[in-house]
Amino acid sequence: MQIRQLKANNFRGISHLDWKPGQNFCCLIGPGDTGKSTILDAIEAALSPRWVFFTEPDFLNCSTVNSILIEVTVGELSKSLKSDERFGLYIRGWTTAGDLRDEPEDDDEPVLTVRITVDATMEPVWELVCDRVEAPRTLSNRDRALFGLVRLVGEDARHLTWG
Repeated sequence: MQIRQLKANNFRGISHLDWKPGQNFCCLIGPGDTGKSTILDAIEAALSPRWVFFTEPDFLNCSTVNSILIEVTVGELSKSLKSDERFGLYIRGWTTAGDLRDEPEDDDEPVLTVRITVDATMEPVWELVCDRVEAPRTLSNRDRALFGLVRLVGEDARHLTWG
């Protein structure tokens, strides 16, 4: 799985972000308090199978007037994710120029876009979106687990130990 595009609105210190990391992207580097962790938290909120709890500080300026919206478009999909039985109807196309198309063409990379929205109720809603499909598909934690996201954080090296 590779992240092709990240969009975030009204999430913590991010008013609006539309980021397309390069194909060989591997890390975020920068001084403290510039949004690196917020970007990683946005990706984790959208793709992690675990339930994410939101509070007022997760909203831009702690204001719940505008909803949080995070969209992550991912490529290098497994065969099971692309199958019609799973998410195949929601496949979009990622061009070599880095553009997203709802109607994929032959030379496009197949991608999926996961959207999480959070309003003043603080209840997140995960959906798979594609403009050519009338209604988005709600994603369960089992559906999100198929993306295989693992985040290593701080001193927690349990993912790297022999069991």
